[in-house]
Amino acid sequence: VCAADAARALEQFGASPHSFEALIVDRRLGAESGVALIERLRTLRVDTPVLLVSGVHERPVELERIPGPAIALLPKPFRPSALLAALRALLAES
Repeated sequence: VCAADAARALEQFGASPHSFEALIVDRRLGAESGVALIERLRTLRVDTPVLLVSGVHERPVELERIPGPAIALLPKPFRPSALLAALRALLAES
């Protein structure tokens, strides 16, 4: 499932949160940050694994206050194989 913005992501995830095995969220989403979106998504289902992709290679300190399992960070740019490997590792940890 792909969402064009944070509002659509919340709508889609909120309709069926247990149908998602993991979430891939971009750190920059225009009006809302990816970190803020993750916070809102985790209120719907706290145990959802999340992969945050970002052009900024530093881990946002705000991630530490979000409940649930660890949030993995994948720096941009990346190859599709790196995305797949990061997602597999994330799912293996959960």
